[in-house]
Amino acid sequence: MFKALTPLIGIIIAVGLFFSYVQPTFRDVKTIQDETAEYAQATERASELMQRINGLKAQQGGILPVDLERLEALIPDRIDEVSALIDIDALTVAHHLTLGDIEVGAQGQTESGAGAVAAGGQPGAVAPGAMAAADADGFAFMQAGESLESQYSTLDIGFSVTGTYDDFRMFLSDIERSLVLMEVTGVTFAASEGDAIPFTMKVRLYSLNAPAS
Repeated sequence: MFKALTPLIGIIIAVGLFFSYVQPTFRDVKTIQDETAEYAQATERASELMQRINGLKAQQGGILPVDLERLEALIPDRIDEVSALIDIDALTVAHHLTLGDIEVGAQGQTESGAGAVAAGGQPGAVAPGAMAAADADGFAFMQAGESLESQYSTLDIGFSVTGTYDDFRMFLSDIERSLVLMEVTGVTFAASEGDAIPFTMKVRLYSLNAPAS
């Protein structure tokens, strides 16, 4: 009788071991395998990213310091309206113009525009423009699906200058030849009995936004 029940008992024990130990252990092993595959993919992506970073650093190292400073001055990582106004004031004095009626607008995301004209600058540089300071690793990466306009911010500044037409024309010419990017968005003037003509200008400064985290 006992010998007849031995196979049945063995089957019951085997089934019990399967559900109590083998199956949970198999699930744990499968989970570990899946996590290992995910870690392997993450390691591969990290390796590709490091290669990309090293490649960008190599490209940066191939840029001459003077050219890098010019690029950083073109669109800095922050808008310094005080420095820009100081440089604009220096240009007006150099061209015998009188600066007045300054109005600084709020910063915001820019809308696409055309006809950009360079102007302004940072203090402590050779006129008519200046070199803007920036971090050595200051790269901005555009994410997939991210618009160009989201990569930079703007600040509008309005002001008036008074002087002769020839002096004002030379003032605009120096603005065009300076380093820091500034867009002249409007110029108006009024009739004058003498040589001194009142001009009203509105300009737009640009800066790069920090990379999205």
